[in-house]
Amino acid sequence: MPNHKAALGGRVLLVSAPWALFNRPSLPLGSLKAYVKANIPGFKVQADHLFLAVAQALGYQTYQMISRRVWRAESVFSALLYPERASNAESVFTRTLSKKEVSACNFNMLVDQVKQITDRWLASVDWSTLTLVGFSISFCQVTASLYLISQIKRICPAVPVVVGG
Repeated sequence: MPNHKAALGGRVLLVSAPWALFNRPSLPLGSLKAYVKANIPGFKVQADHLFLAVAQALGYQTYQMISRRVWRAESVFSALLYPERASNAESVFTRTLSKKEVSACNFNMLVDQVKQITDRWLASVDWSTLTLVGFSISFCQVTASLYLISQIKRICPAVPVVVGG
């Protein structure tokens, strides 16, 4: 019986999008990377914890304030994914804030900042060299992942993207 593993090869990028908790790197990404490396030796696998870059750029206190509430977190990328409904996303975001948090947070500036960070990340990857892009999605990461996938498909429609929890 032929060894099908020997004929395989390629590059895989595994992504954990915002708003995972910044002090807990993605266990699923690490586990999947190790599994692919052990079972499909021809593949080069990179795990990208994009949420850490966003946390660093926004500041850990701001990132934590956003990531601890699901609707608050989902609304940020919702404004990017559905710009025609950005005011609805802002309304959802604002309703989740305490009075103290409202005065410390400007939704439109936050969305612009997040877009700049993700645009830089998207531009830093040579999508055409990838065999597969995989997203690990958990609470607070659905809309961010959908936005990032839509942008990846705009940049490189041919690259397959898979999603798991």
